[in-house]
Amino acid sequence: MRRAAVLIGVDKTGGLPQLHDAARGARRMEAWALDQGLERDDVLVFTDEAGPLEVKRIKKAIAGLVDKAVYGQLLVYFAGHGVNLRRGEYWLLSEAPEDAQESVNVEGSAALARRAGIPHVVFVSDACRTAAQGIQMQGITGSDLFPNDIDSDLEDAVDIFFACTLGKPSFEIPDPDAAAAGFRAVYTDTLLDGLRGTFAETVEDASVDGESARVVRPRPLKKRLQAEMTRRIAAANLQIRVNQVPDARITSDDDAWLARLPVLAGGGPEPPPPDVPPPLTTLQTISQEMVGAVLREVQPTGPGEPSSSVPAATDALEVDALVRGLTRDRSGPVRTSFETRCGFRIDGARVIEAFSGTGHAEVADGAGSSVRFAPESPATSVLLVLDDGSSVLVPAVAEFIGALRFEEGEFTDLAYEPSEHTWRWDMYLERRETLLGLRDVISAAADLGVFRLEGEDALALAARMQYAKGVDPSLALYAAYAYHDLGRTNLIHMMEGYLGSDLGFTFFDIALLGRRLDGRRVAEAPEVLPAVPLLAQGWAFLQAFRVTLHEEIADLNRHVAPSLWTQFTPLGTDVLRPLVHSGRFR
Repeated sequence: MRRAAVLIGVDKTGGLPQLHDAARGARRMEAWALDQGLERDDVLVFTDEAGPLEVKRIKKAIAGLVDKAVYGQLLVYFAGHGVNLRRGEYWLLSEAPEDAQESVNVEGSAALARRAGIPHVVFVSDACRTAAQGIQMQGITGSDLFPNDIDSDLEDAVDIFFACTLGKPSFEIPDPDAAAAGFRAVYTDTLLDGLRGTFAETVEDASVDGESARVVRPRPLKKRLQAEMTRRIAAANLQIRVNQVPDARITSDDDAWLARLPVLAGGGPEPPPPDVPPPLTTLQTISQEMVGAVLREVQPTGPGEPSSSVPAATDALEVDALVRGLTRDRSGPVRTSFETRCGFRIDGARVIEAFSGTGHAEVADGAGSSVRFAPESPATSVLLVLDDGSSVLVPAVAEFIGALRFEEGEFTDLAYEPSEHTWRWDMYLERRETLLGLRDVISAAADLGVFRLEGEDALALAARMQYAKGVDPSLALYAAYAYHDLGRTNLIHMMEGYLGSDLGFTFFDIALLGRRLDGRRVAEAPEVLPAVPLLAQGWAFLQAFRVTLHEEIADLNRHVAPSLWTQFTPLGTDVLRPLVHSGRFR
């Protein structure tokens, strides 16, 4: 298998503090790649050591590799400044953020990499994932590294290794071996140790190109990196100042590998027992345990439930207690119906205005906690304006009550519950507590950026969640993103078809991830609601999939507030209010 590597290191970005080890980290990765036996021409290094680095150089290089059509694996590594914008990661190059496109849209690049024709693409991000601050950073649009002119229905595996979890920084720490005060990127060093086979439990015997070899697998390496990073930070007595737990999104098959190691001569001596740190209990592991535990309780609402042997929860975790800790207190009265059988319930915020081009929307109480809607069609978009001037654009669905949750001013959850006295109500009531717990846990994990489904049970778990959509269609949104991460566009299409026949419309995000909006204007798809992504992470895919919003809101992404679900700033509200009120949005 021929392999290639694109290695990027940027120490200086705009007015941000200069880094010490980003360019050097790329050079260390270069040395590793050459030691792996990669050809010199297949190891492309881009740093700012000799001057500013422009994104077009990297894009041209990757397009050249794709055009050769000879590679079985491509590794794309970045060290430098990064930001989290609309729940998507952006790597900042030399001229960012002054130039909005001089950064890399990681999610968009990964989406395009799946159809680039390279069977295994691996992204490694040694960059911060903290929220973008200030108007200038909010205006970043980024560039997609992979070409978007490949028309293929086949999706290849893409793995992404992150140096930290969503919202957290990646650190350079003091280098004890440096003669003068120096700093090293702790994640890159730990990763390289893993790629060199330092951690015995990540190394397996394998046959590579017909030859015996030892290889480092992605999934075992992910687990070891999480525990190893914590141990190294503690060993350096930096745990008070440095809180960094890496993450990874692995979608490659179990036989995928990242590094090839020499076979021990003559069979070699017995390797020492693996030096494995104790299991690390993190927000990722807790969330994954809770999601699995709750999903096991969800029963299908239709035929054809897949069989699944979901692993039991980790003994050390009291999953029930953790679930209770993340689920909401629902002991108070909850509005379950309007006389119109359609509307919204708002928790944690106050709605002062409600607009829709079709149907009548009105705030139903003085507290601004409910909105009554009289629909004229199966579904239509409604703009809800909050007392702080921000707003959300959400579909009103006939015979459903939309439940919106806000925490500290941020839009954190959207759910749809059948209105009381409709035919779906009894079916929903039978499983209400389980579904509410499921939704709470999934939204909490998604907010942490760690909701994903991996391993042999991933598709079965996603399917179980999909079956719950008949009584809570919002779960189909989470399922669509899980299917997208798994590269299963065909399952998104199936789910979209079900929603269309059942509810008479499809959510924007599901049409987007199903690639039905590729190269189109949203106005050409009136059955898609609303006119923008519902989950904020969907914005990162618009450019990659060549999706054009309505002309009047082409730059609306600049007015998306930091939130799990799309929420607009007061300036965004000013743009949307006349458009929705006039009926230009269905």
